[in-house]
Amino acid sequence: MRHNIVLFIISCISLISNTYIYSLEYGQNYDMRGSSTENFSSHGLVLSIHADKKRFILGETIPVQLSVKNESLFPVTFYINKQFLKNYTLIVKDENGQSLPVKNIGAQNNKQLFYQDYTGTSFDSRSIVLQPGESFNREINIDEIVQLSSPVESYTRYNISAYFYPDPVQSPDLFISSSNNYGLIIDNFKTQQMISRKNDNYLQKEITVSPKEIIYLALAAEFSRDWPNYFKYIDLTELIRDYPDFARDYVKADQIQRSYILGSFRSFLSNSKQNNLLKFEILSEKIEAGLATVGVRALRKIDGFEREFYYTYYMTPKNSLWQITGLQSQFKK
Repeated sequence: MRHNIVLFIISCISLISNTYIYSLEYGQNYDMRGSSTENFSSHGLVLSIHADKKRFILGETIPVQLSVKNESLFPVTFYINKQFLKNYTLIVKDENGQSLPVKNIGAQNNKQLFYQDYTGTSFDSRSIVLQPGESFNREINIDEIVQLSSPVESYTRYNISAYFYPDPVQSPDLFISSSNNYGLIIDNFKTQQMISRKNDNYLQKEITVSPKEIIYLALAAEFSRDWPNYFKYIDLTELIRDYPDFARDYVKADQIQRSYILGSFRSFLSNSKQNNLLKFEILSEKIEAGLATVGVRALRKIDGFEREFYYTYYMTPKNSLWQITGLQSQFKK
């Protein structure tokens, strides 16, 4: 009798479990063309900000990619409005944390996404269906949307984040925050002086040592730890802005404090015994509008491990010699 009771209980548990599993697997009627649910973010929509570079000269167009990706297992539907700012909110802050005003750009940035039906009726929005793994990308120019502040220092650093509204008409309070922030640097003063030169041929005639030669000499000096020669190719007052831990204090400091911070920065670059350059290769050189960029691939030993990096060195002519004024790095492996 007891054995029969045990078998009965086991059978009931098995029946309940199978029913529950069936309800999980088959009870949800997903529309594979897309889902216009109110809780968009739970479906795995992820907003990110990307750009090909982070340093621009004053007056240069600043293109940035806003990417909405469906990282869920099911299709997701959202709605793009003719007015760009109904779907996207950009938050651009300067070094003091002050948000910059947004320009009234109207509908021009999204108008190419819309059409008229056969009756001639135009639509204010259209639906976009993203399959799993697909992305919806929009390229915008930050300088056309945000009123950048007037330059005070020789450079200005901005931090950009964004919000995306999947259904701005029916659910205007629902949005997705960007998964990352984008750091932007604008050269205001010294690069402006170089743009005023008539052409790059003049610069090349005036300076006989090429930018890539300077990079070779600087990296060779770093490799041999010949720091006096290394630092003569670098403008520390410019390079420090690419090291946030030092740049934050340097921007706010007075002249005396800045001298102390520059000394600490110099010691940081030269006394790092756990970061050694093993080898390097110069990949590219470009001179445009009085500014040079040199691409380098380098292998370093950091804390006992070998790591490969891609570097972009930014250079400006000073005293008839190209000097390193900026650095952008990308970790390879």
